[in-house]
Amino acid sequence: MPDKWKSAARVSWFYDVGNVFQTGSKVRFKGADDYTPVDYHFESWSDLKRSTGIAVQWLAPLGCFASHSAYR
Repeated sequence: MPDKWKSAARVSWFYDVGNVFQTGSKVRFKGADDYTPVDYHFESWSDLKRSTGIAVQWLAPLGCFASHSAYR
């Protein structure tokens, strides 16, 4: 990165592991009886989704601008 931008911009790499799920129009974290917590049945780490990506952040005169891009 040019010296001119070192104090105002940064680039970073990230690795993310997690679960994305669709619940329809309602977000529910309890089972059908509205008491029992939902069990998403993860048997192993291989059931979780993983992605890697790059992030760019720039401290502009109007504020911080950020852009993130990931590949699954």
